[in-house]
Amino acid sequence: MQQRKKLNLNASAFSCEINDPQINSNNQPSQSTNFQPDVKYENQETNQFRYDYHYAYHYTDQNRQNTNFFYQKKANQQSKRIEQNENRLQIKNNKLDLQDNCKQEQKEKQSQKIEKQIKNNKAQQSQVESQDQQKIIKQEKLEAPEEPKQLVLDPKLGYWTYSQKEYEEFNKQVKEYQIKKAEYDERIKGQRMLEQRKRMEKFSKLKEKKQKRNNLLGMKKINQLIRELRIQYKQYVRREKKKQFGYVLDDNDNIQIVEQEKKKKKLSKIQKAKQLWDNLNDPDYETVDEDQIKQDDQQLITILNQLSKINPYSKEKYNNMKIRPWITQIPCKELDDMTLQFINELSFMQAKKKVIEPKKMKKRVVAGIKECLRSIQYTLPEKSSKLIIVPIGIQECPIKNGPDHHILKILKEGYNKNIPIIFASTRSKLGRAFSGKFGPKISVISVINYQNMEEQFTKLIQQSEQQREQFRQLYGDINVIEYINQI
Repeated sequence: MQQRKKLNLNASAFSCEINDPQINSNNQPSQSTNFQPDVKYENQETNQFRYDYHYAYHYTDQNRQNTNFFYQKKANQQSKRIEQNENRLQIKNNKLDLQDNCKQEQKEKQSQKIEKQIKNNKAQQSQVESQDQQKIIKQEKLEAPEEPKQLVLDPKLGYWTYSQKEYEEFNKQVKEYQIKKAEYDERIKGQRMLEQRKRMEKFSKLKEKKQKRNNLLGMKKINQLIRELRIQYKQYVRREKKKQFGYVLDDNDNIQIVEQEKKKKKLSKIQKAKQLWDNLNDPDYETVDEDQIKQDDQQLITILNQLSKINPYSKEKYNNMKIRPWITQIPCKELDDMTLQFINELSFMQAKKKVIEPKKMKKRVVAGIKECLRSIQYTLPEKSSKLIIVPIGIQECPIKNGPDHHILKILKEGYNKNIPIIFASTRSKLGRAFSGKFGPKISVISVINYQNMEEQFTKLIQQSEQQREQFRQLYGDINVIEYINQI
């Protein structure tokens, strides 16, 4: 910046008058305008003053206000920009803080789940460790080393065209290849030895089995004869009984024997649904309209899909059985044994009473879908159900009037009436416990009267509640009732 000058002048030198018609025409100030300097006197007694050489004099107060307003506007804009930048930085910092908090919460939840699984599954963990020790290490897939690229003659010139460096590198690659090949051969020999050991172990196990069989040849031979007789009986005897014959007269009045057509049995709604589902899965069966079936049963399919999304336990298995999405209880062997024993004793007491006093007999246990629905819908406490047992290994059949549709109905009414429900065992085992060795497969059982069996009943319910608490600790609370009530 240039230095400012100080001059001593009289104030009268800057007083003047202007008379110009062009200026006054466009709304300009009047003809008589007195331009006075805006200065600060150093000494009031004298007329000396200081001024800048850039601006010798100022026009008026309005022009002064305009300049001040311009500088204030710039200052305000700068302050606003600073505030905006600060706000943006705060927003970014807040987002980063939220992401860090979410990651920490996820890590904490995962650690809590792992701790709970370790506490509840100590016995399972010990079994897994023992099994891992017994397992043999899997054989690694070995790959043979690649041979080095050999040096080649130039076909045009007919002599070697490589340099000394290339020759040295080639020799290094050859040495490395020889070392790797030796290691590869040793590993293959080790794997072959392991395979031979495995074969010898299998051979020794087969020998032990044969020895055990030879020790029990007497009983085995008898059982084999019985099996062969049963097969022959099924193949020859029963087929002839099922055939129906008729007599017909010819034109010459001669009698002829003709096989009649068998009467088809009437299938129930559940059996029809199963048959239709089996036909859908067969690729050779072409007369089924899949689109029409899905339109009729779209509501049930959507409910099952929603339940499978909510319940992550449905992706796992129990004894090679698929766990259906409505199960909110972790199964175990103790609970299965208790339920089978409880049902077997009740059914035995029921059958005994039927033989001794058939007139006074009252139902204690009921099996099947129709009878279970009736027992749940009864209003009388004597005939209403006190407990429902559903097996785990129920096959998929998302069709109307199928097993999935009826089981969801039973669960709906059972939850609404606060009836305890237990998920345990399989269909075949429940059938054997209910009606003996050759019993059919059962999909639902309901208990109506458990007199003289109160202790076992309370233990069974306590065990089921423990398994449900274990489920909640691992997977949280799942409200299945909201989706089942849509049916």
